Amino acid sequence: NFDQCIKEVPSWNWAYYYKGFAELNTSDYQGAVNDLSTFITKVDTLAQAYMSRANAYLKLNQANEAIKDYDKYLSMVPNNVDALMGKANAHVMLKDYDNYIKDLTQVIAIDPNNIDAYQNRASVYGMKQDWANAINDYTQIINIKPDAQTYLSRAYANYATQTAESFKNAVADYTKAEELGAKTEQLFTARSVCNKALKNYADEIKDYDNLLALNPEADLYYKRAMANYNSKQ
Repeated sequence: NFDQCIKEVPSWNWAYYYKGFAELNTSDYQGAVNDLSTFITKVDTLAQAYMSRANAYLKLNQANEAIKDYDKYLSMVPNNVDALMGKANAHVMLKDYDNYIKDLTQVIAIDPNNIDAYQNRASVYGMKQDWANAINDYTQIINIKPDAQTYLSRAYANYATQTAESFKNAVADYTKAEELGAKTEQLFTARSVCNKALKNYADEIKDYDNLLALNPEADLYYKRAMANYNSKQ
């Protein structure tokens, strides 16, 4: 109805806003940018117009433009979680991981139970090999809503830390994930490595038993044989 609306009421600038908003919701992101930009040149005081255009820019992978609009929106509506999450996504497109972490840290300060923010920040800490902070974030998620995948993620971060204590913590996390239903080759393989490092040969053998039940391969028989040998069996 936009063309008819503009024809009948040429001075009604909000027509561009509503058309842009509709285009955003029908995935016409370039159209949304164009019409919202026209609206903003006419009415530059509506925060939601900047937010909507930022979301359209984000869909178009125009991260720098999205960040500018998210910042403009946040100057009008401070501490908005959706805007901060959108801005974080724009920063990760640019591989600007430090600002990505900064955005997510702001989200967590506003919403301490935001699992997505913890999960995303932990993933980037892992990419940066900052295992201590990754472990802290996974621990926060477990405190809010424990699940097998988060235990697996924290287990890997503990394993990557490569200390005797972290190997023990990794084994505990893998075991908890198993109790929650994650009876996978990946879990048993990773835990067997940790048990071997800790010289827990009896537990290492059990991991190979589980692996062989899932997929009997010659290499696993060999590894179980070595674990039996090391445990003097």
